[in-house]
Amino acid sequence: MRSAMQKVHGVDRLYQFALNRIDQLLLEDEEVDEDVSSDTDGEIPHEELLEAIKSHPKVFRKHLMIDVAGEKKSFGETLDPWQREDFETMDAAWMQAAKVSRKKPEKRRAYLERPRGHSKTTDQAVMILWAVLAAPVMIKGYAAAAGEEQAGLLLVAAQAIVGENPWLEQFIQIQGSKVKNKETKSFCQIVPAKANTNFGHTPDFVICDELTHWSNEKVWGTLFSGLVKVPTSVMVVITNAGFGKGSSWQWGVRERCRLNEKWHFHSLNGFEASWISPEDVAEQETGLTPDDYRRLILNKWLQGSATGIPYREIVAATRLAGPNVQGQHGYDVILGSLDLGIVHDRASLIWVGLKCGLRTIDLVGHRTWYPKDFPEGEVQIAVVEEAIDLDRLRFGGVDCLYVDNWQAIGSTQKLSAVVRCEQVVHSSAKVQKQMAADFLKAFKTGQVSLYYDEELERDLNSIGVKTSDESRWVKLVAERDEHGHADSGFALAQIILMANIWIEEMIAELAESQDKQ
Repeated sequence: MRSAMQKVHGVDRLYQFALNRIDQLLLEDEEVDEDVSSDTDGEIPHEELLEAIKSHPKVFRKHLMIDVAGEKKSFGETLDPWQREDFETMDAAWMQAAKVSRKKPEKRRAYLERPRGHSKTTDQAVMILWAVLAAPVMIKGYAAAAGEEQAGLLLVAAQAIVGENPWLEQFIQIQGSKVKNKETKSFCQIVPAKANTNFGHTPDFVICDELTHWSNEKVWGTLFSGLVKVPTSVMVVITNAGFGKGSSWQWGVRERCRLNEKWHFHSLNGFEASWISPEDVAEQETGLTPDDYRRLILNKWLQGSATGIPYREIVAATRLAGPNVQGQHGYDVILGSLDLGIVHDRASLIWVGLKCGLRTIDLVGHRTWYPKDFPEGEVQIAVVEEAIDLDRLRFGGVDCLYVDNWQAIGSTQKLSAVVRCEQVVHSSAKVQKQMAADFLKAFKTGQVSLYYDEELERDLNSIGVKTSDESRWVKLVAERDEHGHADSGFALAQIILMANIWIEEMIAELAESQDKQ
């Protein structure tokens, strides 16, 4: 009879063999075999399938069943593209953290920013269950939630998945605040993010759930600093947009993660889930405050008390087919607005057509340039000038191009040779207040009409209106983020201000000429 030690060594040799084989497959970039004979039907998977499930989270997701509108479906086959991207980007990191692979992943940190209803809780529960199930030796994980209720929701989600997949009950136990492996003793403890919580000293994985709702920055520091003790550890932050854009500690964490190439940063631009209908979104807009709708559904950060254009007004204004304006366009005036960022922000060019008798402003053109798209990391003025000249020819001439006086401008003399250029100075409180008022009124009254443009819509959603305590000043505000400084939105606001001046002057001239007749 073999000794207990011989048995341990035998198991260890088998474990090492399996580990080496998995690493070999990964290094050879072979496709993971997800189709190992499939249906578990509540029973423990046969040995080959169980080994495959434990070897790769993609196989686990493929054979995990969930309830979709009363019908059992494969979780892996119901994923939206943005979900699949997040999972697959982090799979290698999870495999190393769970001790089923030694291959070094490209990224072992993720910051996932999703709106409400975009499977944040379920996706966390899936990876917790896989890691606890798959690890051949004991690993320790911690999931810190915004509060008791949120921690409870994550535990309920894990329990629901086990309930839909009874074979997991042979291996997984959910007891108290822990998801545990009955054999290896691996666990994930799911607890509120409180300062007095003991998160352990050597975590193999950490999940930060709804970070934007955490009240204590020290908890974040404790969890993040603990990762250095385990070189193979994984951290996933999954949350919706928060408060205090540009000022809160949560915004600071978000921006550091976004700018760190070692992190997988993925922020959804509003609702993208295939299971959420436009009717569902419309219902949310009518039932939520504008700020809650913007943050929870559109996934936009809020700047304290700065509330901007209601999303429904942006949608209502988007009624034009596209920028199909040629020489015989029928507008009384064509005006342009250039917000010229060079290094830190985008350069954005907006063109509008005016029908002065109707007092309407139509978007007829939009271009934007990112510094990162140029070899030197700076927007090339010559490229912008060329685009302006091309647009001038397309429109059959333009009446005026307005340029922000605060930008780094050295080319207005060249532009003036082909286009009338004027600089707009809106540093005074009076001009800022008028620009904010005209901007909001243009959307509220339907004066402005747009065609759909993703960059412009995102910028419009990012602009807020800030008012002093005594209402002595009102101005449009936006914080700088990965897309710039709402540059196209400010270019539109600038041209709406100037367009209204043109409209009033032309109406006055028309009235004067009629009086003379």
